[in-house]
Amino acid sequence: MKKITLTLLVTLVLLVIYILVYNWVYSYSKDNDQLKILTSSNSPANWYISEKNYVSDMKNQVLKLTDSLEHQGNYKNNNRTISYNCYLQDSARANIVVSHGYTERKEKYKELAYYFLKMGYQVFIIDHFSHGMSSRFTTDSSMIYVDNYDVFTNDLSEFIKNVVKPQDKGLKTIIYAHSMGGGIAARTLEENPEIADAIVLNAPMMKLIQLPPDAIKDVIANVMIGIGKGADYTLGHRAFDSTKDKDYNPTNPATLCNARGAYWHKEFQKLSQQPSNGASWKAISVFLKLGHDVVRKENVEKIKVPILLFQAEKDGYVAPEGHYEFAKHAKDIEFYFVKGAAHEIYFESDSIIKPYYSKINSFIEGVIKR
Repeated sequence: MKKITLTLLVTLVLLVIYILVYNWVYSYSKDNDQLKILTSSNSPANWYISEKNYVSDMKNQVLKLTDSLEHQGNYKNNNRTISYNCYLQDSARANIVVSHGYTERKEKYKELAYYFLKMGYQVFIIDHFSHGMSSRFTTDSSMIYVDNYDVFTNDLSEFIKNVVKPQDKGLKTIIYAHSMGGGIAARTLEENPEIADAIVLNAPMMKLIQLPPDAIKDVIANVMIGIGKGADYTLGHRAFDSTKDKDYNPTNPATLCNARGAYWHKEFQKLSQQPSNGASWKAISVFLKLGHDVVRKENVEKIKVPILLFQAEKDGYVAPEGHYEFAKHAKDIEFYFVKGAAHEIYFESDSIIKPYYSKINSFIEGVIKR
């Protein structure tokens, strides 16, 4: 009995030491004095679609324009096939490259593409590896699996160099990136500082939400990988179930705009038998490493272009400390807190998206004039 008690005590002490060391090595800022509150603006709202008539407005306004301009394609990068959509227009004044979030796909961004087109920009949207119509590691299309975040950053870099660049009309290129895609895009820009002229980060994944702490998530993920379970679903994650998941009733909503959330949930199911739905243990390990690397001072300082970063008040997916740490080291950044918004700020209620897109528009216009 004493031996068991001593073993447990030693294990507990070692665990506490591990957590303390881990948190010291991967420390994050608790706040940032650059953070400002996004306020309402007098933006022209005649082409914003309303959540009140969302389904009909998507059909009669958004899809009517985006479908008329859409070009679908794919490219090979190493052994991966990466899918994308382009929305081109002759009178474009800038290029927008969209890097989507975890379990998302390019089709979700048609409303966002519509707004950018109305602003006068042409749009390029990638399906990241293990998402949408791009290649996957397993035959389970619900599972997000990647063995190294370099897969994502290299795919995005090649997309900009080999797909966007030949069609960019010599105009400036701005990356718009959400959540997982935000972490990927920021890291891509750190690795390739000349690849874009600016970046807009929407609730970027730079630190996963707590519970359990990163140190515990990391050690559990590595143990599971070590025993050969890296390609298994992590705790609480599973394949999409067409019966269980038929109705839109999220326990942790990414948007508080029911009209937009319900619309996409329905459309998502039409696009795939098994929509992307959960992460593998290996993916969790990769996302943690991405978060650690993307906020490192020596990495962030490599970004020379303007940054616009949005943080959501009611985000249930990424922790604000990652944004604080990143912003602390950024050389040219505008950093905004969006009241009342959940994780998907770009997909929120009308009162939120109007000043949100207005701020993005004014930011991009400033980049164009530089």
